[in-house]
Amino acid sequence: MEVVNEVEKCLTGEAPGESSSEQALNPEVIVAEAVSELCTDYVAGSIINVALNLQEIMDNVNTQNYNRAFNPSSVLHLSKFSDLLSFDDAMEINNDPNINTHIEDLERHLAGFRLEIDHISKDGDCAFRSIIRQTLKLDLKEKKELEHHLRSLNLLSGCEDEDTFTLRQLFVEELLRGEEEYSGFLSETSTLNDRANEFKIRGVFDREIGDLTMKVCSNVLRIPIMIITSSRSTPVVPFVPDRSLSNTPIYIAFHYYGAGHYDATSNKGDSGIIMWFVRVLQENLN
Repeated sequence: MEVVNEVEKCLTGEAPGESSSEQALNPEVIVAEAVSELCTDYVAGSIINVALNLQEIMDNVNTQNYNRAFNPSSVLHLSKFSDLLSFDDAMEINNDPNINTHIEDLERHLAGFRLEIDHISKDGDCAFRSIIRQTLKLDLKEKKELEHHLRSLNLLSGCEDEDTFTLRQLFVEELLRGEEEYSGFLSETSTLNDRANEFKIRGVFDREIGDLTMKVCSNVLRIPIMIITSSRSTPVVPFVPDRSLSNTPIYIAFHYYGAGHYDATSNKGDSGIIMWFVRVLQENLN
């Protein structure tokens, strides 16, 4: 039986959830022969710390959320799935294959979080670039530990292209390191080693492993990622890192149409929010 190992932190006085730059990207584990071995103050403290972090993430999502149809507590449920971004909503596509419908649905779902699209080039690097752009929008002055962690990964170079390529390489390294952890995100016909080596090259993108890309990058950066999609059945797909250094999620837009595409997001002004409410009201009246 495995649990997240925070024992060393408790013994050294380091706060749960914190880590030094020398620590690995993922938490260590301990193996217990019996359940009774897990009945310790350390394990209880770890569970409480994880619960508090999740609660804070949901509170932050709730603050951003304007859509009453979305319950922030669903973050806990949706984060357990491994193929939501690669899943084709065939019913929607067959009923209306028009790309404009997907754009309208995505804009509506984003508006529910007071967001709008910040366009990213369709060059195969859209997933990594959108994550980098959103990460740079975080107030790192208030998150010194996160800033230190990102710099230890050779990010925050001042060049978006360079950081995008660096994140791609970090994704490959983490994928190879955690083969057992991430294997559930791939189909039986794919192997992690093969897919990881393909992704070392700029521009390589595969919708099949969209969930895997976001999960791994969330773990690497230690930042929660909320994907707002154009799917009417799954408008929000959350990814929560195993150990987070920020409980403020970054928000990424995802178009389900065609091969799929990621965009960054930006905050919507008050006038845009009002227009969204007017549109929703008109749709309900019709």
